[in-house]
Amino acid sequence: MADPTPYGEVIPPVFDEASHRTVDRCEAEAARTRQLDFLLFDEGDVALLHDLVDLFQARLSEISEAFYQHLLNYAETRAVFKDEGMIARLKEAQKAYLMQAVEGPYDAAYFDRRWRIGFIHNAIHLEPHWFIGAFQLYHRILYPMILERYRDDAQAVVDHILALDKIMNLDMQLGIQSYMVHYTDTMEKLQALGGESVSLDFAPFLEVARLLYDGPWVAERWLATCDVDRDAMLPVIRQIIAGAEGKTAADAFAAQYRLAELKKRCD
Repeated sequence: MADPTPYGEVIPPVFDEASHRTVDRCEAEAARTRQLDFLLFDEGDVALLHDLVDLFQARLSEISEAFYQHLLNYAETRAVFKDEGMIARLKEAQKAYLMQAVEGPYDAAYFDRRWRIGFIHNAIHLEPHWFIGAFQLYHRILYPMILERYRDDAQAVVDHILALDKIMNLDMQLGIQSYMVHYTDTMEKLQALGGESVSLDFAPFLEVARLLYDGPWVAERWLATCDVDRDAMLPVIRQIIAGAEGKTAADAFAAQYRLAELKKRCD
């Protein structure tokens, strides 16, 4: 039975890929065990992840800021994460996600939470490659912390990184599987309503987004906030507004002409 949310209904996890049916509780438990076994994830990994709880807990804000500062460097992600309130909520959700990853337990509720992440990403139209890339970003942020803690024990570094990699690989599997299931369901519903799938070139839309955040029109936001303490702004907002420095009137006209060209391509 589907679970209603503000974004629609969550399709329960589908572990029987051949028949695309929702399995019963016993089958689902066996499937979860099989998925963990495939990753060679065992109680030793659980203990290793628990070792990291205090390390990550003490640096949650630092991790979250680094994660979103990088993520929001790109027009495509900024177009999805649109306002400061949404970003603030996502940062808190990201902190909870990371602590769940190292605290566990890795039971049905854990699988369900990770499944919902894929559902949400489909609902907000965040494409899978950004989701997958986010895990590599986690690695770049978290692995040096592990290396710093266990710098005198090479084996401990390897063991803790492998344990973290296993659980994050599970999270990625569940998120992508859920994304695919919900995306397919969305397309089938649209087609049932008479919709027709049509391919289009999305590149000009992305270029318009880059013009908005990286082009000379940022100067308007710089002017509107010139009396605001820059240190009081979110780092990503401060970085975007700082892009206005050095922009000229010629840049503004060039961007206006380019926007008109892109509009013709999109019409």
